[in-house]
Amino acid sequence: MTAVLSLILRILSPAGVAAVLALLFWEGIPFVNQIPFLDRIPIVREFGVGRVELERRKAVEGLVKQSELDALSAVLEQERAKASAAEAMATEARNRAAALLQLKETQRAEIDRLTELAKGTLGLSYPTEEDLTWKGSR
Repeated sequence: MTAVLSLILRILSPAGVAAVLALLFWEGIPFVNQIPFLDRIPIVREFGVGRVELERRKAVEGLVKQSELDALSAVLEQERAKASAAEAMATEARNRAAALLQLKETQRAEIDRLTELAKGTLGLSYPTEEDLTWKGSR
């Protein structure tokens, strides 16, 4: 092992070895950075994975979290818009129902007034309760 290291040192010189170590530190060993969980071992993380890859992973992690946050806030905003639209439609339906109920009561009062007026007039006939039941009006 020492013979191999001394051979590399003699071929590359100390400056070449330093350059190779710097390159490995920044870029990592090719294909080693693809091994899962290798970035959790301290020395191997620096030379096997490389600083560039570690920084890229941190940046991508931040982007993923931000995109998930943006997507969830967009869904929340859509749900709020739907809820406010549903509330507006429900309020409008309640208002229409109240107006129709008022109209029905007004018409019923007019019918009762005309019925009382007809009872006082001689020679007119009006339906009895039995007639209305038979007809299905009540």
